[in-house]
Amino acid sequence: FTHRRGPTGATTSGGSIELNGCEGAVKVDTSGGRIESIDGSGSLEARTSGGSIVVRNFGGDTKVETSGGRLTFENINGKITGRSSGGSITARLRSPVPGDVNLETSAGSIDVTVPPDAGLDVEAEASSGRVTSDLPFVGIRTDREQLKGKINGGGKSLVLRSGAGSISIKPASADVAAR
Repeated sequence: FTHRRGPTGATTSGGSIELNGCEGAVKVDTSGGRIESIDGSGSLEARTSGGSIVVRNFGGDTKVETSGGRLTFENINGKITGRSSGGSITARLRSPVPGDVNLETSAGSIDVTVPPDAGLDVEAEASSGRVTSDLPFVGIRTDREQLKGKINGGGKSLVLRSGAGSISIKPASADVAAR
């Protein structure tokens, strides 16, 4: 779909779905393909049973889920909710962080890049992996698998959970954070 306005919905049994510049409430579902959304706004709900999901430059809340692929989020102006049963998650947050972020994977790593001055309330847990943060952190580190506290005084919620993989929180360089 390209440059659609208003509510948009699509379901496919085995193909990929591409959204480019769509505005409004978007709900897409595929049983076996990849989903990609670029330059849209409104709200996005996307689900696939066997592919990756990529969301870039979206103005609004996103809620995505895959049973067997990786999730990628870049420059989302809203809340981010992402779940993967079998893939890694990568998120690059914009400045200022506009909404709460909740990312979970059963089997994969989670890598989050945040603006260096972002205030976040962090809760990160890796059942069988490490949790690392390259930003100033105040709070509780129960062990190398769990981190709970505040970055830069706190703010929006950043909840990260990995069943079998590591979690890393890194600062974006100044040119990336401004995009």
